[in-house]
Amino acid sequence: MLQLIRKYQYTLMLFVAVIVILAFSVWGGYTGGANPQSASLLRVYGRDYQRDDFQRMTQTRELAEMLGQFQFTTMLANLDPRFVDPQQRNTLDFVVNLLVLREEAPKLGIRVTPEEVRDWVQSLPVFQTDGQFDPAKAQQVLRNLGAFGMGQRDINQLAVDVISLRRLTELIGGNISAAPELVDSWYAVRSHMLRATVIQLPFESFEDKVEVDEEEIESFYAANPARFQNPEHRALRYTHLTLPDDTDDLSTEERRSRRNQFSIDVHNLAVKLLDNPERFDQIVEEAGYEVKATELFAREQPPEGLEGEEELLRESFRLLYPEVTIGDPVRSQDRGYYLYKVVELKAPEPRDLDEVRDEVAELVHQRKVRETAQDAAVDLRDRLIEGLEEGRDWSDLVADLEFEILETGYFGLGQPPAEVPTQLGARLAESAPYLPLHGVSQPLPTDDGFALAHVTYKELWQRPDSVQDRMWISDQLAFGESRSVLNAWFQQAKDRARPLPSEFVFGPPPPEPED
Repeated sequence: MLQLIRKYQYTLMLFVAVIVILAFSVWGGYTGGANPQSASLLRVYGRDYQRDDFQRMTQTRELAEMLGQFQFTTMLANLDPRFVDPQQRNTLDFVVNLLVLREEAPKLGIRVTPEEVRDWVQSLPVFQTDGQFDPAKAQQVLRNLGAFGMGQRDINQLAVDVISLRRLTELIGGNISAAPELVDSWYAVRSHMLRATVIQLPFESFEDKVEVDEEEIESFYAANPARFQNPEHRALRYTHLTLPDDTDDLSTEERRSRRNQFSIDVHNLAVKLLDNPERFDQIVEEAGYEVKATELFAREQPPEGLEGEEELLRESFRLLYPEVTIGDPVRSQDRGYYLYKVVELKAPEPRDLDEVRDEVAELVHQRKVRETAQDAAVDLRDRLIEGLEEGRDWSDLVADLEFEILETGYFGLGQPPAEVPTQLGARLAESAPYLPLHGVSQPLPTDDGFALAHVTYKELWQRPDSVQDRMWISDQLAFGESRSVLNAWFQQAKDRARPLPSEFVFGPPPPEPED
């Protein structure tokens, strides 16, 4: 859903936000016991936060992303991450960090004035027309948000949070600057122009030198059982809900209203299915939709009609069946939705060694060829370096080699040479700038082998933008260091806050810090 918000944040922003907010209120919270509204989901600074509190703070994140504040949400979710998140969004860390920010910022003298809040809100592109604040546009957004319990107060609080985090960052790490020697070093790496001699060691040169015996085949098969089994299969019952297609004669506002209503209808139907999974067919048919069924199939071999529906395939095979049988609505390729139920699962089954012997033998052979090629590259590098240290000429060292040798043109960091294959050129542009003149690289892996690079020319290029580039390097180094300092500060602040999530909802908490 976050991807949808990013993709359509200006045109479909509001109705996507509807789905996000409502979906979390039904699917994203407490799932056990009676009276879930009063159950404590989280304790921070000794205060308990219930489901409604937690939902409001997650809505802060969704609101921020809807308003384009992705830097704020990404930073706050990834400072001192310490809670497991199956969906990899660090939701719990975001909420805890938000509470820490709101608690600690005032203690450090960080205050945000109403005038600053007003200026921040009016600077948001979503409230502007032609680069200027548009009150009518802002009121329209507020009206839509108001239908779901969000409004000006939530936007104002978000403004305080965003400005507070920015000032906290400036306060904690704002005085950090990069050492001039480090800036000079990075500038040199970025500004050197090089030429190199490249020795290519292709895998095909070693294929005839490698043999595979039965013991190696059996050992590899026994050590990698998951690689040699039939894939998991699942069977679904599903329905496909499509957007209204009779909107050509409607006004823009009417089409938007129709799409919003469609989204709400999808949500309401999904809620009924989640509450009554055993009545999937009956509920779908009563709503006027057709129920379709699949036979058991592997994700990589979808049944007819579901080819290319990657989101449905991904989510249906991710579902923790049989504990959960109904999944959240997923988008279809035609911008509709799928509602689905997993009805059967066939676990992966191992294949007998006799069935996969040739496959195993080929994998073992490929591995041994790669290892042999890498060993040969390491050995050749050692001999070349030893010869150079003895004062021998490079051309003499490589004269009798059976491998192809290429000479590159000029290249630099992020500027691959055109004379070598694309992947190898990228490897050279990444690694060679860090080598000294006449240095020999570590073996560089490519799709078809390994390569060694010998730097034959290295000069510092007088860049026309050298002043600006040095300033950029200094800023980037200082930013990285300030982020590390800010992360350490949040780690200490979270230790003081002692966040304790509900083990029933979120799983076991991390160990508490030592006093």
